[in-house]
Amino acid sequence: MRKVTGVTKVSDATRDPVERATAEIADIVTRLLDELPERRQPPKTVPPLRRAEVQARIAQRIKEREEHERMHELGIAHSH
Repeated sequence: MRKVTGVTKVSDATRDPVERATAEIADIVTRLLDELPERRQPPKTVPPLRRAEVQARIAQRIKEREEHERMHELGIAHSH
């Protein structure tokens, strides 16, 4: 996101759009990797988005973002 937007540090004003865009990009890249055919010669290392620990982190961020958005929808006070 930094390369595209030029935003080097996320502020309160840019946090939500940057997090949303980052999640969307991660979803798109994950879908792309899932749809590509298997390689004849597997890579020597597992690409980052295919690593279990990275998938778990992404899932956790999505869950937290959904909970955060739900708090906004319900008008529940919270911190950013």
